[in-house]
Amino acid sequence: AVAAHPTDPSRLVAGSLFYPESTATYGTIVYSSSDGGATWRPTMEGPPLDHTGDPATAFGPDGVAYYVASQIPLAGERRLLLFRSPDGGARWDGPFPLPYMDREYVTVDASNGRWRGQVYVNGASRGPSPHSTSDYIIYRSSDGGRSFAGPGRRAAFGSVQAAAMGNAVVSS
Repeated sequence: AVAAHPTDPSRLVAGSLFYPESTATYGTIVYSSSDGGATWRPTMEGPPLDHTGDPATAFGPDGVAYYVASQIPLAGERRLLLFRSPDGGARWDGPFPLPYMDREYVTVDASNGRWRGQVYVNGASRGPSPHSTSDYIIYRSSDGGRSFAGPGRRAAFGSVQAAAMGNAVVSS
């Protein structure tokens, strides 16, 4: 999952899954590039991202980078972890936890409308009732991903179950 800076497309952030052969753990790593992807360096890895998957990245119109991953621990409750990088991917703050949803995506409204800068995280519900397992769930942040309101949801399509999500979209 790769995202480009809104005013400097040579600045990129990417999230990747990894399954090391030497340990029983798995997780994700966040990389950044300042040369359009010719070279990459890890900017967040290790314990904060152990047992995470489904990486998602985005940039806000102000150049803040966002990274979301699902955390599925060996024991305990599943959740999403959102991280934010005010310097475009070099240093990360967080995590800012969210309830679990499957195959999450993150996007930020870059329009010139009244919702500019709002951060949205959406995915398919895989949690307990009252949501169907194929409902689409969305959380919204108006403070740069530090806290979220929601969930909003789009009910399942009758007997049709959504097995996978597409990219996140913001519509005004």
